[in-house]
Amino acid sequence: MADYAVVEKQLEHETSDAKYFLDENYQDILENFDPNVVKLHKKRKIIMSDTVLDDLAKLSRDDESTE
Repeated sequence: MADYAVVEKQLEHETSDAKYFLDENYQDILENFDPNVVKLHKKRKIIMSDTVLDDLAKLSRDDESTE
């Protein structure tokens, strides 16, 4: 078992290190921020069978007939 003062001192040290790290990186982001940079998006491919549109048309006809 260690003295609580040692643990408290270590916690204080870690807290100050974390705050310093966050402040430093925040300043770096502010200095290097460029609003003209566009975020990259993953391209998505949609693969459909030939009869998909026929099925959608059939579904819409079924919906109209129930109304």
